[in-house]
Amino acid sequence: MPTRNHCKFCSLLRDDPVSDTVPLWDIPFHETSSFFCLPDAMPIFPYHFMIITKEHILSLADAGADIINEYYALAYFFASRLKSSGPYMEIEHGSRQHDKAGACVDHAHVHWLGPMTKDASILQPPLPRLDLGDHFDLIARSEPYVFIRANGKASFYNASGIESKYMRKFVARAFEVDPFGTGERTLANMSLAMHDWRINEQS
Repeated sequence: MPTRNHCKFCSLLRDDPVSDTVPLWDIPFHETSSFFCLPDAMPIFPYHFMIITKEHILSLADAGADIINEYYALAYFFASRLKSSGPYMEIEHGSRQHDKAGACVDHAHVHWLGPMTKDASILQPPLPRLDLGDHFDLIARSEPYVFIRANGKASFYNASGIESKYMRKFVARAFEVDPFGTGERTLANMSLAMHDWRINEQS
């Protein structure tokens, strides 16, 4: 698997991007001590962004209890600002050392999708369900996983051997949207999300 020297997300942190020299989707719009947030380069919903670890870690389950706690606090921060916009969903392809679990980048990141046109909590991918309550239950385990949380309800699935971008394609089919975003809509969505988050994060 790629090391931090060949990692797209690590390179963004090293390069200290400036708004007039890099694409909009490579400019972080919020950060904490352990995470930074980027708009997705191929958004499938107006608010589609990623929460990414600053440290080169394969998944949240590999990050340890302190970083998991920090993620959950950050998730609460965003959830409280998204709730008035409509249903939303969190998705993580939980890579492990022996299996990418469908992740397109081998660096821990969680997709945030919303607002959705219907209740996302009813979506259940055809994968084996893992009987887990949260990421802490995965710390001592090694299987690759998919994490989904919709409207506060979390689910975990075994993701051994699944294709790249599996959940992006699954959600896009369920909501009948383009899985990769296109043209002017892509740029409009990213601009809207970044503008709104920069206002809302100060409220």
